[in-house]
Amino acid sequence: MQKNEKWMVLSDYRVIFAQESLFQLHIMDAYISIKVGLSTKAHWYDELRRCFPEVKNWKYHFHFTTIYMTDFHEDMIGPLDQELGRLFASHPPVTFTFNKVDAFDGLNARKHIVNLTGDGPDTEFMGLIEAIRSVATKFATKTPVGFIPHVTLAEIEPNGMSLDEVKRRLAAIHVPTFTLTLSKIERKTRRPNLDGMAGRMPGDRSWDLKG
Repeated sequence: MQKNEKWMVLSDYRVIFAQESLFQLHIMDAYISIKVGLSTKAHWYDELRRCFPEVKNWKYHFHFTTIYMTDFHEDMIGPLDQELGRLFASHPPVTFTFNKVDAFDGLNARKHIVNLTGDGPDTEFMGLIEAIRSVATKFATKTPVGFIPHVTLAEIEPNGMSLDEVKRRLAAIHVPTFTLTLSKIERKTRRPNLDGMAGRMPGDRSWDLKG
């Protein structure tokens, strides 16, 4: 291969890399959540923190993640928001009844997810979840994971404690039954780590359910 030919090949690779890099700047994770107004001063939450003194990073902003989409293209944000806006325009608030704390292994068992949940989600709540996921999946490039009704309270590294041990401690926590009305929906985006590349992020969006 002649010198000029080598340079042309190298230049082609640089162009391809530049094109891929620019494309990646428009790829992000997108998720839609329902905000939950939990009090961090509740007796059961204090009791929970005392049962896990080794956990330092407790959550203080709470939500249900209705759907989480990876490899989501920025151009789909506008159409997604429009369809969600039509869905929420006449949708009334929903309720969820909580009565226990639980735990399960997160994706690829990387962390134990300590969460607040209930025995049976309300019919209206699950109807809203299904409607949100039906709209969002039309714009997803990958099939999102299924929905588990839970509010994350903490994430525990599995190398420090087994899931069985987490569940054993949680069994001692009494959560009195209570119902919350849920009316705030948020759509947020975040960009994966791109080896230092920075790009403009689209603004987040929120809606109020009024019915």
